[in-house]
Amino acid sequence: MVKEIVIVSEDGIVIVKRKPKKSKRTAKNRIIIPSNLIKQMEIRVESVFRPDVEDVETTYALTGNNVMEVLHPFTSKEVIKSATPFEIHTKIEAKIKQILEERAELGKASTVIDVHTHPQGLPIPSDQDLTVFKRAFTVYKKYFDNVFFGIHAVSEEQRFRRTEPKAEGNKIVWTSLSRKHEVAFYDKDGKPVEVEVWIQ
Repeated sequence: MVKEIVIVSEDGIVIVKRKPKKSKRTAKNRIIIPSNLIKQMEIRVESVFRPDVEDVETTYALTGNNVMEVLHPFTSKEVIKSATPFEIHTKIEAKIKQILEERAELGKASTVIDVHTHPQGLPIPSDQDLTVFKRAFTVYKKYFDNVFFGIHAVSEEQRFRRTEPKAEGNKIVWTSLSRKHEVAFYDKDGKPVEVEVWIQ
């Protein structure tokens, strides 16, 4: 809604100023991701692929306050216990430890997004994902005000023309030179959470 302010100047000119009403949307129901962080998400996911080896799931996290600021890659075996093309087993406490260590100089973040990949799949949570969301939420909530989850679907390797990331509801979609990317965001119950891309 736009609020109109009418001002009459000294010479009798009527000026109408249109002031947009402040949005009530906050980090609790909307995720904001800068485009430079999306580039890091792409690099993180594509870096795990190996020639002649089947793609496996991987994981990373995003943290920030009103806007996401940092990508946490979780490349340590202390975090990832095992991974296959269809599932990944991680240690939530180890993820949190790494996040807190990496954010030590930046300060505390109010929001965390725990993301895992679906190679050659869709960014839709499975029943197992939904169970993990709820279990992980209870642990993350001890350290963060807002806890979300993401599924980063990525296609098999082909040749593509690069496209810029764009938000579509709860998803960000784009294409790199070799893969299609689609990342969807959810709350602990698997309900979609709106996302916005900030172009930088």
